[in-house]
Amino acid sequence: MRLFIFPFLCLLAVFSGCGGQSNYPADIPVTVEPTADDPEEKIVIDNVTIAAGTLDRDYFTPAAGQHFAGEPCFLVSVHINNGYNEDCWVTFHADGIDDSGNQVSFTLDTGPLPGAWQVYLASFSSAEYTLHLTRADNVDRLTVSSQRTIRTVS
Repeated sequence: MRLFIFPFLCLLAVFSGCGGQSNYPADIPVTVEPTADDPEEKIVIDNVTIAAGTLDRDYFTPAAGQHFAGEPCFLVSVHINNGYNEDCWVTFHADGIDDSGNQVSFTLDTGPLPGAWQVYLASFSSAEYTLHLTRADNVDRLTVSSQRTIRTVS
């Protein structure tokens, strides 16, 4: 009987989110920059979710170093809206910040810049993307930032 109880308790500890945070990382507060409240801003990131996951492949960035497929990570899903009458390249990234204001979790995706992802959005369109961040157990808040580059509509 003891042989069954010990593995069961180990699995229970792993899947129950030890460390006092019952819904970590889903309960991490998220800040989006620029904000959707800015009437001049028409690239809007919304519906940001964060979940625990594992890396789907190997990653390397100068800030985060080398990380390998199967390692634990944060999966940050974002929904991006382009409200401009112009096609855009949108570069975005996410940072995990601890309670002292230090960056402790880094975006692993690179495209074309290390630590940031860039996508092409047609005018008045939207899309969903998922970023891979290094896993850190001391993330106090998450910041998702975006920047656009306008291209002329043909």
